Amino acid sequence: SAIKGETGEIIFETDEGVPLMSAYGPVVIGDTTYGLVITVNHNMILADASSLTKTISALVVGIILVVGVVSGMMGREIVKPIVWVSRRMDRMADERDLTKRMMVVERNDEMGVAARGFDRLFTFIADSMKKFRSGMDELTVSARELETSAQSLANNADIQSSAVEELSSSVEQTASQ
Repeated sequence: SAIKGETGEIIFETDEGVPLMSAYGPVVIGDTTYGLVITVNHNMILADASSLTKTISALVVGIILVVGVVSGMMGREIVKPIVWVSRRMDRMADERDLTKRMMVVERNDEMGVAARGFDRLFTFIADSMKKFRSGMDELTVSARELETSAQSLANNADIQSSAVEELSSSVEQTASQ
């Protein structure tokens, strides 16, 4: 077949049961065409491929493990400050104490910026609450003063009413005489 210009491969076994693989094809040297057949032990070919497959599989598993461990460590480092800020805010909310602060001065990453932002927000809210309480205290004092003035005005009105009644009585007595 190789002399006719055909190429191909064939796998067969020897009488001893050894699998062989033969590849054949034409080879032209000058004006003459020769048939070239190469026969190799099939297990030897597969042994190299099998060894390469095992090596690649081991490398892939190793890389996956390394990436998994590194990702886990990085994830933990990313999540740890988020959990800390969340717990700190929960504690501040449970205690209802606006004077508490995050106290994350040493962090210059996003979590430090966020914590300082929360601290500024809590300071603003605490200051607003103080101003509100102060305004309420002033309003209470003004309301008491207004109540006192209204009571005094009512008392004066009663006194004037009594005086008018006496004057009216006196005028009637004088007129009837």
